[in-house]
Amino acid sequence: MKRAYGILVLLVVAVLGLSIVSHLAGQGDDKSKIQQALRDSLEASRKGEAGKVLDSLSSKLSFNGEEASGMGSKIAGFIRNQKPDITVTNQIPIITGDEARITSPVRMQVSVPILGDKSVTVKDVVMVFHKETAREYLVIPVTKWRLTEVQAPPGFESVVVE
Repeated sequence: MKRAYGILVLLVVAVLGLSIVSHLAGQGDDKSKIQQALRDSLEASRKGEAGKVLDSLSSKLSFNGEEASGMGSKIAGFIRNQKPDITVTNQIPIITGDEARITSPVRMQVSVPILGDKSVTVKDVVMVFHKETAREYLVIPVTKWRLTEVQAPPGFESVVVE
C-alpha cells in the first residue's frame, strides 16, 4: 500500500514538474500569445464552445465604455446557440506595457431563424487586451492576455440576436 501511494505521489510530482517546465519553455513573446489567444477564441466561437471564449474575456470587460462583465451568461448563450463565425482581419497587436490594442475590421456571420444567415462587417473595431493573472491546473500561476474592452462604431449592437 505504501509503495502504491509513493508511486502515485511520484507521478503527481512528475506531471506537475513537466507542466511547469513545458509552460516555461512554451512562453512566447506577448505578440504571439495575444494572437494565439485570439485565434483560439475565434475558433471556439465557431464551434459554440462558450467556456473557451469566456476564459479569454476579462472579468472587467466593457463594450463602448459600458460595463459588460455581468453579461457572461448572455454571451455564453449567444455563442452556444448561434456559433458566430467571427473574422478579425488584422490580428497584429500594438503592445504598450501590460496593454495591447488591435484595430481591425471585424466580420460576424450568424444564422438567424426565419431570416437565415446574416453577415455584417464593422470597420475600425478596437479590441483592448490586458495581462491578467490566471491559474493552470488550479495551482500553477500564469499570465494571460484577456480582452478587457471593445470599442465599436454605433449600430454594431443591432447584429447581436438574443
